[in-house]
Amino acid sequence: MQLTRFSVKGFKNFRQEVVLEHKGTICVIHGENNVGKSNVLEAMQLFFQLGGELLTSFEPGLANSIKLTVEELERLGFKASEIFSFGLETPMTLTARLVFEPDETELNTGFELDISIKLQKAHNQIECQILSFNSVDGTEVDKKTFIKFFNRPFALIGVDRLINETELETVRHIVPQTLLLKLYDIKDSPEPSIFEKWELFVSTLQKFNDVLGEGEFVSIFDRHANRANFVFQPQEKRRTPIEVLGSGIKWLSLPDYWLVRPLL
Repeated sequence: MQLTRFSVKGFKNFRQEVVLEHKGTICVIHGENNVGKSNVLEAMQLFFQLGGELLTSFEPGLANSIKLTVEELERLGFKASEIFSFGLETPMTLTARLVFEPDETELNTGFELDISIKLQKAHNQIECQILSFNSVDGTEVDKKTFIKFFNRPFALIGVDRLINETELETVRHIVPQTLLLKLYDIKDSPEPSIFEKWELFVSTLQKFNDVLGEGEFVSIFDRHANRANFVFQPQEKRRTPIEVLGSGIKWLSLPDYWLVRPLL
């Protein structure tokens, strides 16, 4: 099986549809910092994770939608509060074209399949639905025969850069809550010798305005959730949580923090 086309809209920073076409056997996704390269891969991973769940419960003639709780989605490796475009309530759509070889499906050479999935918030659940499941040439297909192709199609690469095909999916936090709380404590400290280090931290990050654009990072605390967060506030005064930003930006903030930390 080969993924030759993928489109996504409504996932994290993708407010408009993003389309990758003419994908070969080996692909390299490249582009400027913080445009969403890692988010494209996460969207692909979400597509295959949900595709397997939807096809397993598929019944001909029915609406073929499932509802996942926040906990069930998190067991698949995603947080409901982070996967939808920030500030929007519109549904998310994930669409892929898959090409199969004859020995994989017993169908004609180069058999192509288009699959589209929609996700939408429904109170404390996520409603997932197969919008379309069609062969490009119009051949009738049994959807359940394709379940095997959605069985762990991703191999995760950890920080040690070793491929681990048996690792369980988990929600990954490049910037953990312990670090977010520490940053908030530094910023809110009454001691000048401490909060001056926060000012140094922020001013150092601002030197990367070619990556981040004009603006500054702000540490905040949600007393209702009892959690700290780290947001980027551009000049137009719109705050974007760090978990919505690209992984490259998250990694950028880490070495800056560890440079400041020995001074505390």
